[in-house]
Amino acid sequence: MRIRSKIFWVGSSGGLLLFDREDNIFTQYQSESSPRGSGLSNIKINAILEDKEQNLWIGTSDNGLKRLNLKNDEITSYGYDPEYGSALKSNTILSMYQDSKGRLWVGTHGGGLSLYNPQDGTFTHFTENEGLPNNVIYGILEDEAGNLWLSTNFGISKFNPEKKIFRNFTANDGLQSNEFNQNAFAKDKNGLMYFAGINGLNVFEPQEIVDSAYAPKIALTSLTLDGETFTSNERTIEYLETITITYPQDSFEFEFSAFAFEQPAKNQYAYMLKDFDADWINIGTQHNGRYTNLSGGTYTLLLRGSNSDGVWSEQTQAIKVIVVPPYWETWWFRALLVLFAGAVITGGLRWRVKSVENRNRELERLVRKRTLDLEKRNTEIEALYQADEKILRSVTLNQIFQTLVDVSVAILHADRSVIFTWNENRKKIMPRVSKGFAPETLEVLNFDYDEGMIGIAIKTSAAFIVSDVRASSLRPDIQTALNREGVESFAHFPIVVDDKVVAIFNVAYIRPNALTKDAVRLFTALVNRASMSIANMNLFEQTKDLAVMEERNRLARDLHDSAKQKAFAALAQLGTVNGISKTMTHEALPHVSEAETLIYEVIQELNFLIQEIYPIALQEKGLETTLREYIFEWENRNEVQVNLQIQNCRQLPLELEQAVYRVIQEALANIARHSKAKRVDISLVYNPELLQVMIADDGCGFDMNQKPKGVGFRSMRERINSVRGTFSGAKYA
Repeated sequence: MRIRSKIFWVGSSGGLLLFDREDNIFTQYQSESSPRGSGLSNIKINAILEDKEQNLWIGTSDNGLKRLNLKNDEITSYGYDPEYGSALKSNTILSMYQDSKGRLWVGTHGGGLSLYNPQDGTFTHFTENEGLPNNVIYGILEDEAGNLWLSTNFGISKFNPEKKIFRNFTANDGLQSNEFNQNAFAKDKNGLMYFAGINGLNVFEPQEIVDSAYAPKIALTSLTLDGETFTSNERTIEYLETITITYPQDSFEFEFSAFAFEQPAKNQYAYMLKDFDADWINIGTQHNGRYTNLSGGTYTLLLRGSNSDGVWSEQTQAIKVIVVPPYWETWWFRALLVLFAGAVITGGLRWRVKSVENRNRELERLVRKRTLDLEKRNTEIEALYQADEKILRSVTLNQIFQTLVDVSVAILHADRSVIFTWNENRKKIMPRVSKGFAPETLEVLNFDYDEGMIGIAIKTSAAFIVSDVRASSLRPDIQTALNREGVESFAHFPIVVDDKVVAIFNVAYIRPNALTKDAVRLFTALVNRASMSIANMNLFEQTKDLAVMEERNRLARDLHDSAKQKAFAALAQLGTVNGISKTMTHEALPHVSEAETLIYEVIQELNFLIQEIYPIALQEKGLETTLREYIFEWENRNEVQVNLQIQNCRQLPLELEQAVYRVIQEALANIARHSKAKRVDISLVYNPELLQVMIADDGCGFDMNQKPKGVGFRSMRERINSVRGTFSGAKYA
């Protein structure tokens, strides 16, 4: 990026560089206040922006956002922090833009669009929850009206920053595809916007893309009563005003349509049966409904719809629905039934009253006793259920601890609750989260590691219960604080994970002897659930780190075995050209051609590795479609006919489909380089227990007894072995 007439800022995979146009020299940026560059060395940079206040904003691949003040060389870092909602939602920055009002917008990978708030250094986020089609933002441009245009992994979105409204466009609206590319967007001096994606380039004038204001009319197109088509001699179905349903008919189905034909597949529909439905029933792009088992009465069926831009019809279609009930549902028949039943019940109750009264007295006694027991059990079960539910959703220690104190006070009716943990900075055991205690009391509640009752609970890993604070020996300042709070009994419950006490859970009451055996048992159960959740959370983090390490090692091995060797070969060819090009130009041409071919293959290998890391095509289209598209492009490049046969195709796990896809890619690459073939036969046969893949060509073949010179054959064998398959090759006469 250029910031002065002779100096350019350059972002690289190794940090921030300065390029002097006069001397043609690149130098590594070094901050004057920090000899090592204050965190701008050895980072991968994706985007650079100089704002109107002479700040240089630097978006990195995995180190968040950096701000370099060009006046004093001061560097400020912004990154993802799960505990703060106002921090960035992703450390991968793909794009940045400062709009006409001076606001800085940041596009991230996975965290959506973020607005920088310069007053306090926080960010406001806009994600799929606010209307974005996708949380990957490749490019940001602004039109003359102040709208932002965003290229994403699922189309282009028009965003009005003032109204906070998104209008999303997909391939159905004419985009080259739903996926766009990083650093592939621009706006020219005439206001034209350019966005490039995986299938080409979209160019448009923003002011020409407007929503349709047409409010469509609605018409009923079909009506059936108990499966039979409704007909009327008086008028057609479109102009029907009244429907009469007579027993035994008690249901009807209908279809309706909106007269908006720009993109009818995007039209939205809703209906409501007045005096039956409480609100409109939104059915999306469907346009049919059904009602069954309707009671006798008069209803009104209301229909409405919208065009493809979400403009709803101004007037609803209203159809009167009259349901004539059978005689046993009429009021006079029900009145007779009530009178008859009343007479029978009155006679039967006379001789039962005496026995029922006696029985009721006994039942009342039992009910009172069992009700008290049931209410107590329900409270315990509710507490454990809510605690389990919240703890399972918790991803941090603070969330788990907060759940414990909230449940103890809100559900189990403790008067106060606090979690104590070790504070490394102050070398004290101090409150971490609490509920019910005053701030001045929490300031007093700090202890040495082995001090008093908390020290005993930590050493023994057992609960410590104080039934009467007045009869206990406490530190004077703590005794004063508890008296001020009105606390008369409390208990300490250690939270133990892997035989180590990680925290102390305290519950307190403003009455003595409040902690019964049942209460202690319940709080112990809560603590055990918290301990298991913390242990599972630690195990998950360890497993995740191990998986990341294994994946990095595998990718490093692939790069070394394929792309790196070919790059070295290309350098050797170019070295040969450099030595002979001055005297024997005609002999240099074959070497140049070979170098170009090898470099192209390196690019192909890197594309294959990117596909393996993020197999978009396989995820969206499946193995069969992806193979056919790849073979079509390969035939055009190599002038070799490929016959692909697939039998009994079905979806397989992504890891297996990816391995098969890469093996076929490697085989075709080897055929193009070495076999001199004119025809290739590829067959995939899906059997119930296995997938059989066969690749054959009519080329020169190879000797299985000789060790292959390249790495292609070995790479294919390793890939098949990685998915527990077998690999074999043969040369046929």
